[in-house]
Amino acid sequence: MMRKSNGTLTTGVIWKQLLIFAIPILISNLFQQIYNMTDVIVVGNFVGPHAVAAVGSSSSLINMIVGFFLGLSAGAGVIIAQYYGAKDKESVEKTVHTAVMVSIISGVILMAIGMFLAPWLLVVMQTPPEIMEHATEYLRIYFCGIIGVIIYNLGSGILRGIGDSLRPLLFLIFTVFLNVVLDLWFVAGFGWGVAGVGWATTVSQLLSAGFIVLLLVRTNDVYKVRFNQIRIHPTQLARIFRVGLPTGLQSVIISFSNVIIQSSVNTFGATAVAAVVAASKVDGFVYMPMASFGIAITTFVGQNIGAKQFDRVKEGIKVCMIMSVGITILIAVFVTGFDKQILQLFVNDTEVVKYGSYVIRVIAPTYFIFAITDTLSGAIRGGGKAHIPMLITLIMLCGVRILWILLVAPLYRDLRMVHLCYPISWTLSAVALLWYHYKSKWLNTEV
Repeated sequence: MMRKSNGTLTTGVIWKQLLIFAIPILISNLFQQIYNMTDVIVVGNFVGPHAVAAVGSSSSLINMIVGFFLGLSAGAGVIIAQYYGAKDKESVEKTVHTAVMVSIISGVILMAIGMFLAPWLLVVMQTPPEIMEHATEYLRIYFCGIIGVIIYNLGSGILRGIGDSLRPLLFLIFTVFLNVVLDLWFVAGFGWGVAGVGWATTVSQLLSAGFIVLLLVRTNDVYKVRFNQIRIHPTQLARIFRVGLPTGLQSVIISFSNVIIQSSVNTFGATAVAAVVAASKVDGFVYMPMASFGIAITTFVGQNIGAKQFDRVKEGIKVCMIMSVGITILIAVFVTGFDKQILQLFVNDTEVVKYGSYVIRVIAPTYFIFAITDTLSGAIRGGGKAHIPMLITLIMLCGVRILWILLVAPLYRDLRMVHLCYPISWTLSAVALLWYHYKSKWLNTEV
């Protein structure tokens, strides 16, 4: 029998349990945004707008490639949560070791592919010629440490699966501060420019992975990693892929649509690219509560389905939806009201700030719609039905966005028109997920 952990979400007041679990994730996402935006702030203030464009021009591409493997990690977290809720110690151990092996293999392959294909991928994305050299340099350096990203997120998924969202946060806080120090040291001190922020990110990522591995190896809990037991267990691998593969493909689909959008933005020139990069960093802050509650409800649903508490699952989804939408609206109002001041933190160029403001004012007022989508996707994924959010994403997000960029946006050459595809696709996704959630019997199916 498994040792009882304070991380269980199968008992207690629902809103308190969700909030206590989500707050460390929210703070973690906050620091992750600080982690991501530090590169942009440093090169924006010490190098210039073209450096900002070079660092951000491949962000959607990185998200697409990495997102697939992170989806597998999320799948492992869901399966661990279900086994943990059912108090199946042996299956938890097998899932953990299988997931570790998958992450190692995936990280090595991804690092090699990313470094080799970096120039070709940037050409396909129509990256402006004036930033191509530095964009290639940054992308290759970033992929040197990509295995650190995979391992850290895998470890975080394992810990969240058993209800621990605090320790991944503590590790992340340390690496964020380290990244800030290294960014300033390499760029302002050594004058390494774009390469400096690339190496700062890589070193920080590898250290965060090292911390999470050390924790998994040294713990005496059910999720302990033993090097001599790291192997593929076919049953657990099949379950991880059953949930993780659709989740990974969903991330790839969303990111692929964003790559198409980024390619369209790239045709507007380096100034527009820099503006969208800065706006995307602001965008990330608004997205934080949605992502946090989405992860929380995934673990909550997984554990409570494992414990056969279906009424608690339904109530938890409602409570999570209210909290996510409410907090998102408050943040969106603040960001919309102070968009120019916030953008100036990243870059002082007047034209960049102006175009970035255009983008924010199109997207931010409709973020609450995506909060609904993220909560329902997380809940359904926690129930083991990850293919449903994937299919809805494929049709409503990817399909609608690509059609918009190819057919509508060219008729009105304006950055605002390009980004209008986001609120339109979010609305369609929310409607589809609400219909599936209330009309299907996904909670009554054995997972």
